[in-house]
Amino acid sequence: WKRGTGLQGKKIISYEEGGYNGNAQTMMGLLLASTVASSSAVEVWYVPIGSDRKALQVYPDVLGAGLFRPSDLGSDGSGFTPLVCYVKACHDRTGRNAMKLQLETIMCDYGSNILAAGVVLNECILQQGEFDDVEPVEPTMAMGPSPKVLILCLEDIIVVIERKSGMIWGFLYSKNEIVPLGTKVVSHYVIDATIHWGEVDEDVEVILLLCDDEYPNDGRVATIQLSQSMF
Repeated sequence: WKRGTGLQGKKIISYEEGGYNGNAQTMMGLLLASTVASSSAVEVWYVPIGSDRKALQVYPDVLGAGLFRPSDLGSDGSGFTPLVCYVKACHDRTGRNAMKLQLETIMCDYGSNILAAGVVLNECILQQGEFDDVEPVEPTMAMGPSPKVLILCLEDIIVVIERKSGMIWGFLYSKNEIVPLGTKVVSHYVIDATIHWGEVDEDVEVILLLCDDEYPNDGRVATIQLSQSMF
């Protein structure tokens, strides 16, 4: 794929690939980018794989995004285009600032590998929990604080992490519904995180790299266990 003029001078925040065209080739990439200015908006770009087409900007301002492949998508070995999860700023019913998780399809022409935004399958407001009076210390990082939200996906499990507050939401995608599993607050700034299967069937582990409030240049590792029945 070609970088194109739209990405010239932009800071690449993250990149991941997903999908399958039925011929041993990844379908697309999801790229998060921003300008080099501090606190600039995080942009979402779709990247066609195996093509000389340019990357396409889909959204100019999101809090976080990640590719999502439910367990039944492409389970028969056929080609598939992944779904994508977004977290965007919004307002709740009372008018207060809030965030929403949005699950969306990706339109893809398999012949020409043209990508475009699809349709919204479902969305939900991320309910804010109770926070400590002391705000977690935010470390100085080479890549800056973007994105504000991390999204981790593993089959039908979606985990959303607000980095600054340490708030974590767990969801199960079932029958086109986003089912809440629960929330946790780690009360530390979340530098990075990953997700993998646990030792027990259907259990998932979320591994977090947290900022140490007393020594911001140091980190600590924490692990959260979750399952489809309990978060």
